[in-house]
Amino acid sequence: MKQVENNHIILEETLYFLVAAVTIVPLFRLVKLGPILGFLIAGITIGPWGLGLINELQAILNFAEFGVILLLFLIGLEITPARLSLLKRKVFFYGPIQVFASAALLHIPLYFFNLPFHTTLLISLTLSLSSTALIISLLEETKTITQSHGQVSLGILLFQDLMVIPIILAIPFLSTDSLSVSLSLTQVLFFIGSLLTLTLSGIYLIRPILTYLSKTQGHEIFISSCLLVVLGTSFLMHKIGLTMSLGALISGMFLAKSSLKQEIEKSLTPFKSLLMGLFFMGIGMELNLSIIATTPLTIFLLTTGLLLIKGTVLAIIGKLGSLDYDKLIKLSIMMGGGGEFAFVIFTTALKGEVLAANIYNILLTVVTISMIFSAIILNISNYILKPKNSLIQAPLSIVPDLTEEKTEDKKAA
Repeated sequence: MKQVENNHIILEETLYFLVAAVTIVPLFRLVKLGPILGFLIAGITIGPWGLGLINELQAILNFAEFGVILLLFLIGLEITPARLSLLKRKVFFYGPIQVFASAALLHIPLYFFNLPFHTTLLISLTLSLSSTALIISLLEETKTITQSHGQVSLGILLFQDLMVIPIILAIPFLSTDSLSVSLSLTQVLFFIGSLLTLTLSGIYLIRPILTYLSKTQGHEIFISSCLLVVLGTSFLMHKIGLTMSLGALISGMFLAKSSLKQEIEKSLTPFKSLLMGLFFMGIGMELNLSIIATTPLTIFLLTTGLLLIKGTVLAIIGKLGSLDYDKLIKLSIMMGGGGEFAFVIFTTALKGEVLAANIYNILLTVVTISMIFSAIILNISNYILKPKNSLIQAPLSIVPDLTEEKTEDKKAA
């Protein structure tokens, strides 16, 4: 009887998820706020601080984490040496300015929390990252992904995605009581050796196997094999003391130059979209609204400071990129908020005892609110600022078209 009752609870909660998703998310698409915010608000609505319809929150978050893993894998597929070379002006000039200048300025208000330096550094670097999923969806909703501010934002996002690797890799180093006795040289070499072994195995073993399966087996076997590669690599990274997210990103990178890239993206995108929606709904449900009631000034100052600091840095980048005034404003607003990697990094840091629970909850709230407000303000600005150029249909790829990038580089030269 108890098992039957549990099954009924699972079915009931699944229905709540579906009802919330199919009613709230389309409304956000209608007003061009993007599906990601729709999922966040849907999660808040049915979560413990909304209608209280969901009970097994942790189990849902654990399952939804697969969505982030698949997102990182698909982002890894876009990162190739040739692509980075062609995008070097946007990726390796604007990207570092945005990340490191934002992190340095964010370090100032975080100083007053009296946290250890390495913890503050981790927080400031993480807050400097923006939401790849949200920004891509907003650019596609407004069909501005090929416009100048869309191209600049995509270059910066690509550098941010690369920064996820060292940030996640650094967390085990910070989880000890003292940096002076953190990881030994032997352990560092072990991590580096593991990453090199994984990369070489992916290039010379996994890639040929997937190529063989795509030619000789059915589509279902190929999809299953791709999922096995992603989850298997992530699990191995977890077992050696690193994070699953890092494993997913690296597994995507060693398949990036494969002839199977487009087939892999086509096969896994539906899974990624579904699980990412579930992940953002889970984040919305996890948002502790009582923190806003108990520490409203702290939340307000941190959220405002995050949007203003990152927005100012992005405005300077827009000036350096000779963007029109309206596009400069849109770039600053769109990328001013936090991102989904903050949830992954802060959760990992919490488990590694780098972050205290109260700091974690405050940061989670700030990132979520900043994402919501940046999308809303951007939508308002789209109505106020009249675009000078006609809208162009956006490509499906996360990374901008390389032909256009070559043309821009020639003009700049």
